[in-house]
Amino acid sequence: MAEWQSSAAVSLLLLLLSAFIPPAASEAAGGLLRWASTLHNLPQSNISTWPRAAANGSPCNFVGVSCSAAGDVVRLNLTNSGLNGTLQAFPFSSLPNLTHLELSVNLLTGSIPPEIGLLANLVDLDFSLNQLSGRIPPEIGRLANLQVLHIVENRLTGAIPDEIGRLESITELALYENRLTGPIPSSIGNLTKLARLYLYSNELSGPIPPEIGHLSTALTELFIDTNQLSGPIPASFGNLTKLTTFFIFDNNLSGAIPDEIGNLESLQYLSLHTNNLSGSIPPSLTRLNSLILLHLYSNRLSGPIPPGIGNLDSLADLELSDNRLTGTVPASIGNLQNLEILFLRVNNLSGSIPDSITNLTKLTVLQLDTNNFTGDLPDTLCGGIQNLTVHSNNFSGSVPTSFKNCTTFIRVRLEDNQFTGNISEDFGIYPNLQYLDLSRNNFHGEVSPSKWVSCPNLATLRISGNRVTGEIPGPIGNHPKLQALDLSSNQLVGQIPLELANLTSLVKLQLSGNQLSGPIPLEIRSLTKLDSLQLASNRCIGRGGYGTVYRATLPSGIIVAVKKLNCSDDSSEDDESHKEFLREVEALTEIRHRNIVKLYGFCSQSNHSFLVYEYLDRGSLASVLSQDNSGARELDWGKRLNIVRAKVADFGTAKLLSSDSSNWTTQAGTRGYIAPELAYTMRVTEKCDVYSFGVVALEVIRGSHPGELVLSLASSTEEEAAAAVVSLDDLLDRRLARPVPGFRQELENVVRIAALCLNVDPQFRPEMRLVCEMLSKGHKRKVTRGRQ
Repeated sequence: MAEWQSSAAVSLLLLLLSAFIPPAASEAAGGLLRWASTLHNLPQSNISTWPRAAANGSPCNFVGVSCSAAGDVVRLNLTNSGLNGTLQAFPFSSLPNLTHLELSVNLLTGSIPPEIGLLANLVDLDFSLNQLSGRIPPEIGRLANLQVLHIVENRLTGAIPDEIGRLESITELALYENRLTGPIPSSIGNLTKLARLYLYSNELSGPIPPEIGHLSTALTELFIDTNQLSGPIPASFGNLTKLTTFFIFDNNLSGAIPDEIGNLESLQYLSLHTNNLSGSIPPSLTRLNSLILLHLYSNRLSGPIPPGIGNLDSLADLELSDNRLTGTVPASIGNLQNLEILFLRVNNLSGSIPDSITNLTKLTVLQLDTNNFTGDLPDTLCGGIQNLTVHSNNFSGSVPTSFKNCTTFIRVRLEDNQFTGNISEDFGIYPNLQYLDLSRNNFHGEVSPSKWVSCPNLATLRISGNRVTGEIPGPIGNHPKLQALDLSSNQLVGQIPLELANLTSLVKLQLSGNQLSGPIPLEIRSLTKLDSLQLASNRCIGRGGYGTVYRATLPSGIIVAVKKLNCSDDSSEDDESHKEFLREVEALTEIRHRNIVKLYGFCSQSNHSFLVYEYLDRGSLASVLSQDNSGARELDWGKRLNIVRAKVADFGTAKLLSSDSSNWTTQAGTRGYIAPELAYTMRVTEKCDVYSFGVVALEVIRGSHPGELVLSLASSTEEEAAAAVVSLDDLLDRRLARPVPGFRQELENVVRIAALCLNVDPQFRPEMRLVCEMLSKGHKRKVTRGRQ
């Protein structure tokens, strides 16, 4: 009903206008009113007063309309007016003298009508920040007087029409943040008055047209970044001597940076990052004395940093990260007195950091990480630095003495170097510090309860992998903003302080690899945001399916391994089964075999049972095999064959578990090593241990868990198992060299034995006594051949 009333009112107004207003003005007013009537929210928009204004005279009284002295509409500015609709009914033909059409920041949808080409006198066209879609009509090329064209942040698609090159008067062309595709038209090279070209954040592809280099008389700003452009940077761009800003980052450009770029004497901002540019940084760039920003990061640039880099004395932001640069940092870098940001991270730079870098008193961000730097950091390095990252290098020595007073620190990363010094005495109090990582260095000393607690904004503290001693100070719990605390792999002692429960923002707590003792505070349960808690390898030295192993020191000084068995919590277990446990464990203490870990004794109570073994300190097999190449290579084939005959700590413990305990399930052992019959028979037998041995034997040879190979061998015949030996090379750990013939034959023997141990039917698996004999015979044959 409201829409019908609005339409009727417009029709009545049009009759009145035709009777009392000159024809041209009446036509313009009528056209604007008809267009307004198609909008969806006219009452809420700024043009809701147009109908009333039309009753009083010409369209010159309309909100947003400006007229010439002759009464012609010359400007329509409805920026941010709440318009919601399309341009299909817009009266282009009724506004022949329009010079400015500004409809930005509205909710206009649909396509741009080809009738846009009728506005022959248009000087300024702005459709920015709407939801216009479809192609840019080629008729836009008829606007010979157009000086400014802005259609940014819409949903335009398709190619930029070649006809855009006919806009001979244009000075500013902005089509950024649309979905335009295809190449940049070479006809843009005809726009000799163009001063600013903004085509960034589209999906433009193909090479950059060298014709843009013809715009040498006017072009000052060129933004064609964040597209899919490819090919080289045209050498003709060296002609753009008035260019102040050149952004072509985040494309697929390749080839070398042209030497001709050094001719751009007016250039202040040069950003070529995130492309595939190669070759060296051309020394000609060091002639750009007006340069304020130079971004070349995330390319494939190689070679040294040009020694003349110090000539760029206006430079405030220098970012060369994530390339393949080599050599040292030139001492001339200390001449960049205005430098605030320096990124050299992730390259192959080496040598020491020049002392001249301390001249950069305006520097706030210094990132040198992930290179091959050596030596000490300059002793007076600080100034106003807020963000310092030098991790993953080969720096050594003490940290600069200036660090004690560097109160501007916000983020500091020194990890993975060889720094030495006292963890507390060599550092100061940092009121703004949010992130500190000193991990994997050679720092020593105790965690100061006063210094680190006096950093009220600290969110991350990582000092793992050092030689930090003493106890964890309770006041460290007074950090309400702390989210990550990593003190792992040090030499900390004492108990975990109750105050850690006050760290209500804590997400990660890592205390593993120390010598902490005592109970785990139950109060930690209140840390509702905690998603990672690592306490392993303190007094706890291992964990398996049968229980947890702890390192303990007896009053005599002897170190033993104490295994706490995962026994049943069921108090109904009768006296007879407890007596059976005692008989079995007494039998185990009498066993003497070089391949079985010595069991010294036991302790059995109603809910807990403990076994006391001799202590072996080399860690778990899985942890060694999972190390990097160098760690795994230490286990050569000879050592691995010895491991197959290694000491066994869980010998016979399957019998110690109650038949109605939770361990009589597939969890009786470590997942991935459990015999398949446990899933349905629920019976633990010696043949279960034989199966587990077969898995471990293959893991030693492969260097990783055998996975699906276990399933194939478990169901294979003896002939198929032999075939697996034929393809031994496919089973071997590729981190090691191929075995010599003697070792190879013994490895083949191990694979055959492992295949027998993995038989899906337990009755066809050999007894462990026979397995030992087969391994021993294979070893003796190898030794005999070696002597011959």
